[in-house]
Amino acid sequence: MLKKRKSTQLITDPLIEPFFITKDENSFTIKHKVRSDSTHFRSKGINEDYIKIISFHSTFPSTLNKIGKLKADLEDHVSLQSYVDAYTLAEEQMQEFINKNENSLNEIKYYN
Repeated sequence: MLKKRKSTQLITDPLIEPFFITKDENSFTIKHKVRSDSTHFRSKGINEDYIKIISFHSTFPSTLNKIGKLKADLEDHVSLQSYVDAYTLAEEQMQEFINKNENSLNEIKYYN
């Protein structure tokens, strides 16, 4: 018998902005709402919002770890130290959340 497809769940939080997560019966998907640049040669002079899919993950902790890494890459950095500081801060925030909620997060899995 064919399993009925469940709906997708949306997970948003200020801690992970500007990213958000969708969850379906197979994976967690990291997505980013992007505003196109009207000066880009393919834009036809129009600013449009679109959703960019970043990556798929089978566990919630790995999803959060990836978001931590992505947040460090959002801005330009004027020095190596600036990048390392941003990366460290984003990773620490995600790891702190994961550690605080470790027992609950371990329960969020997919069973085939």
